[in-house]
Amino acid sequence: MGAYFHVFLDSFLYSEMTPFYPLQNNIFVNAFSAYGSYTIIYGFCGITALLGIVLYFYKIRKGIAILD
Repeated sequence: MGAYFHVFLDSFLYSEMTPFYPLQNNIFVNAFSAYGSYTIIYGFCGITALLGIVLYFYKIRKGIAILD
């Protein structure tokens, strides 16, 4: 799942990515051009990383198994 999500996120940044492989067009590459694709994608990754760290420490504190 992580590999496919990585390709999906990269398809917003790089024109050579082909998320729907037999089709050669990348419809996502200019989706956020007005706002800056790099800013939006890296911001999303940063926020989800922070949420993941908070959840990780919350689960440790509550004694919940990490790999559940």
